[in-house]
Amino acid sequence: MQPADFPVTEPWRWQDVSAASGDQQCLYAWYKSLLRPHIEPIYGWDETFQRQRFTEDYLPKDGEFLFVRGRQVGARFVQQTKEGLHLKLLLIDPRHHRGGYGRLAVSELQITASLKQQPVFLSCFRSNMSAIKLYRSLGFETERVEPHFLQMRWHT
Repeated sequence: MQPADFPVTEPWRWQDVSAASGDQQCLYAWYKSLLRPHIEPIYGWDETFQRQRFTEDYLPKDGEFLFVRGRQVGARFVQQTKEGLHLKLLLIDPRHHRGGYGRLAVSELQITASLKQQPVFLSCFRSNMSAIKLYRSLGFETERVEPHFLQMRWHT
């Protein structure tokens, strides 16, 4: 995939997530809004546990905000592992869903992975059909089906 294939034609940029509380509050609000509908039916929703898990699992050093025309529209957390690039979390502000920003975030990551000759892998709730559809449309394949998750991988 080439940059010309990106679905977003507006100026965009990535900016590192800081440990500032404003960044963390924004990210947690998106996390809660987007993932609670998938987490709560399976595990219940314990606010204290979810905040702690978010803080421990999604470190600022692994995060980037996506800005389009100066607006913060999403974020992703990516970790380099020995197996490749792990897309730990992709969050698109619900007000900007269906704008091509998730596709942009993943497509750009695929270009990075191609340059490194590495796969991209992720885990997705089986109930998150819109995310599964996005990942499949970008060439991700299901490697393993678990009770509540799909383990997916994209190969260069």
